[in-house]
Amino acid sequence: MIQWLEAHDKLAGWAQFFGAILALGVTYFTAFAPSWSRQKQLQITGSRLLFNCVEVLQSYENTLSHFKPFPTSIRLASHTMEAVVADIGRFPTHELSDQGQNSLARRLTAQSMKLGGMRLFMEQMARDIEGQEPTQGQVDDLMLLIKQQRVEAERAAAGLAPTPVDWSPA
Repeated sequence: MIQWLEAHDKLAGWAQFFGAILALGVTYFTAFAPSWSRQKQLQITGSRLLFNCVEVLQSYENTLSHFKPFPTSIRLASHTMEAVVADIGRFPTHELSDQGQNSLARRLTAQSMKLGGMRLFMEQMARDIEGQEPTQGQVDDLMLLIKQQRVEAERAAAGLAPTPVDWSPA
């Protein structure tokens, strides 16, 4: 075997070439493995945050179907939504690799804004019904809004685009 290797002097150059290519490949994978792992973890965490939006809305929707809302329960639901909005606000959406039209980053931002808007609506409703029982119309409006937002949150968590809105006059 050694004689054969000595007889083929060009073989050493090829061995060095393949060794260098192998070393570059190992270096490349070693250098980028943490980045790939981080991207996967960000995707998992971002998806979990979207499911948190669904869970908060679903929980309050289930509560509303059994109990009439009162100012404290509305404020509590509002603060729960605020906590999810804060979690999304701390999430590094700028580090996500997908930044397209229906990307995880955009879906997270949209859900944060929708929950923030819901929180404002609920705080106003809590002030409006302070000291009195809500009317059936107010309860129905709140139920409809919560249901619509839950459906949109479920679509976002599933990776679907938001439901198109018809802006034409009725």
